[in-house]
Amino acid sequence: MNPLAAVVASAGIISPENVAEMKKWGLPIAQPVEKLVFKSAEEFLQAIEQAMQSKEYVAAHETDLSMLQQFLATKKTGMLHLVGRHGTEVAAADIETLYGYTPTGEVVVPHRGDAISDLMINGETYLLTAEGQKVFFKDARELYYGAEKAFVMCTISTIENE
Repeated sequence: MNPLAAVVASAGIISPENVAEMKKWGLPIAQPVEKLVFKSAEEFLQAIEQAMQSKEYVAAHETDLSMLQQFLATKKTGMLHLVGRHGTEVAAADIETLYGYTPTGEVVVPHRGDAISDLMINGETYLLTAEGQKVFFKDARELYYGAEKAFVMCTISTIENE
């Protein structure tokens, strides 16, 4: 359930029977809805404002319809060296991947999972290109086709020759 719907449903504005009916018709509503008691209209409005500022409402999905053609025209095979940290534990993996370039020199890789954008810019993850260069990134953003994440477009920070 999106954050705004959760606030409205938990305020008791929508009866539990109607919430159940909406769920039956396929709306993404969590069951059961925990009822919250707001002490004032201002408190309720503040909850709505916080919900409206959540990621679901402020995230802009970027779609570049020419990116698929650009990717196919420039694609090469490389090795993505992913490094992740959780506390003191370090995990690394090498994944063979296709990659391409945008006309402005950014690197595009197919989307592989929700955490990949964060991993791409952690300073330890790099792309080993077909030419043997290690390419590190400073920014990564997801490109969508409709509602589906298709690519991660990365801005290069440094390139090291092997």
